[in-house]
Amino acid sequence: MHRLKVEVIKKDGTREKFSRAKLVRGMIRAGLQKHIAEEIADKVQLKLTDKSEISSSWIRQEVISLIREIDTKLAEEFAMFQKSIRNLAKNEQYIETKLRLLVGSAGEVKSVYGGFHIIVNDPDEFDFYGVFLELLRYSQSIQIEADNDKLKIVSK
Repeated sequence: MHRLKVEVIKKDGTREKFSRAKLVRGMIRAGLQKHIAEEIADKVQLKLTDKSEISSSWIRQEVISLIREIDTKLAEEFAMFQKSIRNLAKNEQYIETKLRLLVGSAGEVKSVYGGFHIIVNDPDEFDFYGVFLELLRYSQSIQIEADNDKLKIVSK
């Protein structure tokens, strides 16, 4: 199948090129067998041939609809998996916002899949207790490392 030049508009407004491979990987991660994921990706790709842009939610609904044609229970499970992933992302954004407020200019917060890397720029002003408490509140394990003569808090 030829390469599409369709832009996907994500929920947050950012755009990225449609990637069949990313779509297949996402479906496999959600529990679909590879051959089913590839078949569904082909069908989605065919529906995109005359489009220049599409929303990620359209793709998600189309995938669920195509899975439902094969197996309704599998479609429900896929939809639940997608919803849980979106909820995790929202929760991670919420925690990141809280950490950024706690850290302020005394450090830097970077979200890393499933956790955070926090660089301590100013140890005298850094709210270690507040940051540790917040990370532990969300069941994050904490590790402290040295990173270019600065402390780095790694949470997972």
